[in-house]
Amino acid sequence: RCRTAQVYGTGRIQNYRLAFKTVGTYAYATIEPCRGEHVPVAVWRLGRGDEASLDRYEGYPLHYAKKAVEVILEDGDVIKGMVYVMNPKAVYGLPTGSYLDCIWEGYQSFHFDEHKLYEAWHRAGGCSGQNILKVCREWTGKTQSQLADQAGIPVRSIQKYESGERSIQR
Repeated sequence: RCRTAQVYGTGRIQNYRLAFKTVGTYAYATIEPCRGEHVPVAVWRLGRGDEASLDRYEGYPLHYAKKAVEVILEDGDVIKGMVYVMNPKAVYGLPTGSYLDCIWEGYQSFHFDEHKLYEAWHRAGGCSGQNILKVCREWTGKTQSQLADQAGIPVRSIQKYESGERSIQR
């Protein structure tokens, strides 16, 4: 899409969250205002012609609008950035598995908090009637033991959450 774009860094946009929405058949990623939340972002330095290429790819101005935002970089510096935000008529919808996998790979490669991705997927209707911890664990390919080790909690706690014996508190 953008032949000359280069990664500038990573950061976050305060008071926004990731969402999956649709105005037609397929759902795609966007951000939406949400006080107290933040969305992790990769910051790209665009070269000549890159923005026009992105405009075509993102369906600007019909599908997405452009919005100027403040980005807090990992080192604490604040810069101005531009994001594409989906049409306000969009409603929550589930993305295809292949699209979600692409977003998930981006989250992994930039070391973003995958929990933000799971929350967006869940808000869009993902794992309706299913245990979100189990779905997310299976999605990442982790065993209960691996997840417990990563979280620093006993395996029995994971088992209790997945069985519904305990609920996850935020």
